[in-house]
Amino acid sequence: MPCRIIIAILCLTHLRLWSAEELGDGEPKLVQEIRAELPAGWECRFEPGDNTKYVASGMPRPEFVIVVTNPKVAIESRQYPTRDLLEAMPVIPLCFYAIKRKSLVQEIIEQQKIFSRSIPIYFGETDSHIVVTSPAWVNLGNYWRESRRSIRAPVNMLLKFIRAKENQPFAQMLLSDTTDEAMK
Repeated sequence: MPCRIIIAILCLTHLRLWSAEELGDGEPKLVQEIRAELPAGWECRFEPGDNTKYVASGMPRPEFVIVVTNPKVAIESRQYPTRDLLEAMPVIPLCFYAIKRKSLVQEIIEQQKIFSRSIPIYFGETDSHIVVTSPAWVNLGNYWRESRRSIRAPVNMLLKFIRAKENQPFAQMLLSDTTDEAMK
């Protein structure tokens, strides 16, 4: 019996050391790498999954979220045509789920496609995570040409770290220069 307790303690200690090493100052190494590569003026905020408002419709809480923003840039929000134009900063929230949950995440994304609010969309993957966002969150759901151009540089940079193993139409749309009329 004492032998089992010692083995359990050693296993837990090893896991705890591994987690601290992997996370550094509470952030995954990937977040620090992304932050270091962001274009000038852009910021990257880390949020633990249990302390975030970014949870797309039907999705479980993510492991963590990064929110890439540029507080020095204002874009006009045409999201509500009956109201006055709003100014908002460009924003790209990304939810990270453990890669072992990939089939569950894909299943939920497929199920949620029929809904029109805060649907989850596949953004890409790292070796350890599947990354999800929502069109309702990126630039507050504003995809006019000016809005898409405002996030082009950080999206290109993010795609260096978060690659697509599957079709990635959302990121392609964000990088496109399609006319605004085609986006309606």
